[in-house]
Amino acid sequence: DKAQRVLEVVRRTLLTPVGVRSLAATDPAYEGTAGEQGLRAVSLDRGAAWPCLAALYFDALIRVHGESAKAEAWRWLDEFAPRLADGTLASIPAAFEGDAPHRPLGEMASARAVAEVLRLATRLGRRPGRSVRPDQRA
Repeated sequence: DKAQRVLEVVRRTLLTPVGVRSLAATDPAYEGTAGEQGLRAVSLDRGAAWPCLAALYFDALIRVHGESAKAEAWRWLDEFAPRLADGTLASIPAAFEGDAPHRPLGEMASARAVAEVLRLATRLGRRPGRSVRPDQRA
């Protein structure tokens, strides 16, 4: 169905370990790194990865694929969790570079990014960075 195809394209071309890119890396206008300080604003719309969009992607994935899709969301959160200790006290930048190593861009502490990542974690029944899922506790 159409929703499944759209989600597959997002997963394959836009999803990164730190968020969903604003533009696919294959697009000629894509800028995977911020480069000079003056290019940061341009990069935000040309391929930056946004954590808040990842939460929305996983909402859609769970809506379309059901509970089985939660495993992918868990994996993303587990990979993202170390970013909570990257330079800001348990906060999340608004965006990251689209290319590895995914350096932070924009606001260093974004309420929107924090809220969306925490909302996703709550939906999954956990806190980011927790080593044991609730369903795996002894």
